[in-house]
Formats: sequence, C-alpha cells, structure tokens
Amino acid sequence: MTQFAFTEDPDEVVVEVDTNHPISPVTGKQVVLITVLPNHPISQEVAERIWSLLGWEEIEGDDWVDPAEVNVEAKGWDCRVKVYYH
Repeated sequence: MTQFAFTEDPDEVVVEVDTNHPISPVTGKQVVLITVLPNHPISQEVAERIWSLLGWEEIEGDDWVDPAEVNVEAKGWDCRVKVYYH
C-alpha cells in the first residue's frame, strides 16, 4: 500500500493506493484501488482532481461514483483504475 500526503505534515495521509492486485499475464492489466481518506479538509479537492485526470477506459467496473456527488471529506472516496503494463 502506497500512501500520499498532500499537506505540510507528512504523517497526515490523504490518499492510499493499493497495488496488490496481480498483473494479468493475458492483458497486461492490473487493477489499482485509489482511496481518498475522509476527515481531511482537502479530500474533496484531491478526489475531484484525480477523477478529472482519468479517462473512461481507465475506470474499472460499473459501480463508480463521481466524487462531485459525494461528501468526500465526510465519507471518503475510492475508484478502481486499470493500469496497463507493456
């Protein structure tokens, strides 16, 4: 699990990236789970910026939620993203 801090305090984690899913030998794809943690004043902004950088072909599954429709600071937000390795 990789953690990212977007504040001046490096121990204040805002985003976790889970890269523990295996890479498919057939497709070369790995699903990565990005989780923006709640209880941070910048959680909403971070989630919306991540979302704005993703293309539809990168989002895994049909149960995704646009972070603009969620109170990320209160509930958090996650998204499964397809990462391709060549």
